[in-house]
Amino acid sequence: MKSKIPVSNKRRGSALITVLFLIGVMAILTASMLRYSASEERGNERNRLILRAKNMAESVSIYAAEQLTTKLYRLGSAPSGKVFPWTGTSRNRVYVPPSSMINNEYTSAANVEMRTGILSATAYTLITDTTSPNNGLQVSTARSPYPAPRMR
Repeated sequence: MKSKIPVSNKRRGSALITVLFLIGVMAILTASMLRYSASEERGNERNRLILRAKNMAESVSIYAAEQLTTKLYRLGSAPSGKVFPWTGTSRNRVYVPPSSMINNEYTSAANVEMRTGILSATAYTLITDTTSPNNGLQVSTARSPYPAPRMR
């Protein structure tokens, strides 16, 4: 004859409740981790796009600064109040980089403009410092706001 060990219904019920409670806790933890990683992914994508825009703006500024340097060398002296337009047909126009360099799925050359000018300039002065590579040259300095690209 087989003997059965009596198991009370109270024990079975408490084990079931414990298992259901643990499953609920695990479900809550899983949901919170999924929510956190989704918000983290959105934040990372936003930061990536911001960094991309900043890098593009810096590249456009450097492109314009190189053009400005060349134009100032050609002028010989830096006239105060000189403006370098970003549109039109002027010889002193500062060009936006080629669209092949700017256009992609996030940016467009049509949304970039650059403006710069000379705020103030000094008269020519002779450099007499023998340690300077400019010794014996006459130089003039000009204060110009760094070419600032604007995104429309």
